[in-house]
Amino acid sequence: MLRNYDAEATILVLEGDSDAHTLKHCLARDVVKLVIANGKKEVIEAVEFSDEQSLSGVLGVVDADFVDLVEERSSSANVFYTDLYDLDAMVFFAGTPIDRCIEAFGKYSDLKEESDGRESLSSEVRESAVAMAAQVGFFRMYSMQGGHHMTLDRFPFETIFSGSDYEVDVRTLKDVLPRKCTGIAICESDVDEWIDRSSNEAIPVARVSQGHDLFKCISYVAKNKWGIAVKAETWEGVARSHWNMRLLSETSLFSQVSAWVQTFGYSVWRADGHTGSDISS
Repeated sequence: MLRNYDAEATILVLEGDSDAHTLKHCLARDVVKLVIANGKKEVIEAVEFSDEQSLSGVLGVVDADFVDLVEERSSSANVFYTDLYDLDAMVFFAGTPIDRCIEAFGKYSDLKEESDGRESLSSEVRESAVAMAAQVGFFRMYSMQGGHHMTLDRFPFETIFSGSDYEVDVRTLKDVLPRKCTGIAICESDVDEWIDRSSNEAIPVARVSQGHDLFKCISYVAKNKWGIAVKAETWEGVARSHWNMRLLSETSLFSQVSAWVQTFGYSVWRADGHTGSDISS
């Protein structure tokens, strides 16, 4: 993966193309070379291998997922974790990118002439989407803790959450979740326990909400509440396009990588006028 290692460059290893798309406008791209590892495990292995080989200037950024909650961190000082579940979750909860989406998509709804309506849209849709995504996030975490290993990437939000308040349809949930287990089976009483646990969790909902879930939910809720028929992928793409250096600079990820820059003397974040180059995985 690092066969094109360049001692003069900063080698930034990322999980996937979407991460590169989110970060690329914030990088010193004339000196940073991107390596797409195609997975979190692969990023960590590549960076730890670089550590073993004493290859300087190599760092990786990976999704936090459930690190410190269920998973352990890599022991490498050159592996950095997102503040929230993943980069897309950071984009979503930054506020401004979603506001820009609502401004752009609101003109296709009945609210196009009503600024108060747009503010209501922003608040209602955002809160409903977060509540739905967080519920599934807690299920995903409980699944890992219990060894159930559920595959929830194609979770049917539109059939599980019903009514104007998007309450969980428990009967449907009890039918869906057991069929998504690839590990230890779950029963109906497990589902009841998970619902009770999630309603009393001290863990912030932003920490367990997967980015793509958030965008799927906001797409679903915006369409259902206000008739804004925009796909989740479009919400994601537009939100990412409004992610910028100012928003990134307010994050722990930025601070930690900046400390790494100060320690080792490599550039990561962009300065005005920088352009870039990529290398393939």
